Amino acid sequence: MGDAPAKPTASAVRRLQRDLRQWERDYEELGLPVLLHQLEAQDWLARLAINMAPKEGPFAGCVFHLHATFPPDYPHAPPDVRLMEAPPGFDHPNLFAGWSSALTREREGFYICLDMIKPNSVGPYKLAVTRALAP
Repeated sequence: MGDAPAKPTASAVRRLQRDLRQWERDYEELGLPVLLHQLEAQDWLARLAINMAPKEGPFAGCVFHLHATFPPDYPHAPPDVRLMEAPPGFDHPNLFAGWSSALTREREGFYICLDMIKPNSVGPYKLAVTRALAP
């Protein structure tokens, strides 16, 4: 038998609740219909399924299915976000491993969504991918 998963801290629960409320309020402004589904009824903080459908940009009309697993000490540790289904040959210049606990919707936007719409062209490889994604 394995160890029981760590229980989320009260501050992690409050922060995620605040982030999700903000996301739900602002999804129209972002141009991203997003559906959030609780995958684990007993520990809603642990996992969310996100269906994202950009209205503009190179991925307009595509539906992306992501699973986000939030650690017990969120936002001091990043969520683990996995793209469950990707089009063949899918590559995006804004998928990266960087994280800061200071990231909020108000300050930086939800990178998961906003960067899917407007690719960032940093570095020669990323510039080539960005050009390929340009409408």
